[in-house]
Amino acid sequence: MLALLDILQWSTTPGLAYSSWSSASSSSSSPSSSSSSSSLVSPFPHGAAGPLAAESSSFNAAGARLRGTSASSPHMAAREAAVRLCSVFATLFGLSRGLRKSRRRGGLRRSSRGSCASTSLCSTLSPPSSSSSFSATLVEAAAVDSAKVSVSRALLLDCDGVIMISEPLHLIAYNRAFADFGTGCSWSEEYYDQLQNRIGGGKEKMRAFFGEVGWPNSSLGLSPTTEAERSRLVDALQLRKTEIFQELVREAGPSAARPGIVELIDRATEHPNWKVAICSAATRSAAVEVLDVVLGKDRVAKLDLMLLGDDVTHKKPHPEVYLSAAERLTVAPEECVVIEDSKVGLEAAVAAGMPCLVTPTQSTMTQDFSEAVAVVPDARELLSLPTLHSLAMDSL
Repeated sequence: MLALLDILQWSTTPGLAYSSWSSASSSSSSPSSSSSSSSLVSPFPHGAAGPLAAESSSFNAAGARLRGTSASSPHMAAREAAVRLCSVFATLFGLSRGLRKSRRRGGLRRSSRGSCASTSLCSTLSPPSSSSSFSATLVEAAAVDSAKVSVSRALLLDCDGVIMISEPLHLIAYNRAFADFGTGCSWSEEYYDQLQNRIGGGKEKMRAFFGEVGWPNSSLGLSPTTEAERSRLVDALQLRKTEIFQELVREAGPSAARPGIVELIDRATEHPNWKVAICSAATRSAAVEVLDVVLGKDRVAKLDLMLLGDDVTHKKPHPEVYLSAAERLTVAPEECVVIEDSKVGLEAAVAAGMPCLVTPTQSTMTQDFSEAVAVVPDARELLSLPTLHSLAMDSL
């Protein structure tokens, strides 16, 4: 630091810089004529000291003064070296302030976003191809602060099967709704596993099923033949199914949470560089019931986004829900990490260009998850994965 201040004083004082730079004879009167025989002596003259500024703005201001000096000056090389050091130390002080601030908040863990800072520093230190590109590099580096260095990431979680093992409750609710409307339909566990692992969304599941076996008679009337009649039946069944499902979730209570998931969500919501969203094909009323009961309203309030089946046109395996979440969170898809439990969810994440971690359930564990970054049967092991390394660190 003292060496940097010596350079600043030396390079901004023309007489001192020139006398140090040139070793020409006293008879030479032209700086340009003496430059051919000059030799650079130590740029740290004894006694050249100044107050040690602890703020990056001091270095940025010094760099600005240096840039304003004439390019024809014989000590241009020294000024450029000092300017570059100004920008480097401005960057470092910005990082230091950000780390101290985050430490005071108690939230910052060791983050993979450090690569961004490294890129900025490497850009600052690389040789300039021209004076204009050098100036652009300098301005960019000097503007770096802790907020810009720490690029946000997003943790995107499915609800059913990830937050809680809820699929058995969904199956019970569907069959009770079918019975309440007198459809004579019933799904076996094996059939439901196959159905829910290839089609996202409750209404879409029923439409696919009725399309295969035929539309049933019900308490609403004979087998529907028009689209309006079919939509009326499916809507009524879905509404009753959701009511039954909500009752079952309340009976299950907070203990139904998958072990490890609540801790993962807590780590992510407390981390300054992570945003957290729930991305599910479930209806809003069903998903909110699960989240409120299992996570608790206070924890749900800390989520950055809930994007559910009512909010999108296309359900999983279409990537719409994940791409929309990334856009709303203003996080690049490649900076998102998806937690899924099924192949249909994995396909949606992969189509969105997002890395996906799969924590399968009993009904999905035999599916092909070869495109996943990792498959973790026990959700408690998610925090130990390199992809979530920054969330697993308790301190810097």
